[in-house]
Amino acid sequence: MAYLPVNPCCTGVVLNSPCGCSSTCNCNSTTNPCGTSGALSNTIVYNGPTLPGSGVEACDTLNVALSKIDEVLVQLKNQVANNTAAISSITEQIIDINAQIVTINNNCCPS
Repeated sequence: MAYLPVNPCCTGVVLNSPCGCSSTCNCNSTTNPCGTSGALSNTIVYNGPTLPGSGVEACDTLNVALSKIDEVLVQLKNQVANNTAAISSITEQIIDINAQIVTINNNCCPS
């Protein structure tokens, strides 16, 4: 099983950095600040069965597989936002219906 290589120069992993680490990471390459001597993500190939949830297939490179998985995550995030809006709308309708029921009860069945 192949894993993403760890940059041998990296002494402190950080987020939102082109290199992924806080150190100057230019070893093994003078043109690529994130160069490593390990396999690159576009050469790591998935060799398992097709993953029905994301459509990742055998022989997809890691970059392609991650893109397919990211597409599914974006769709899920959008669906969650749509569902949240729909639930909010239904909740407002239920509150309105309950208020109307109280009004009808008060008008028809005074205590």
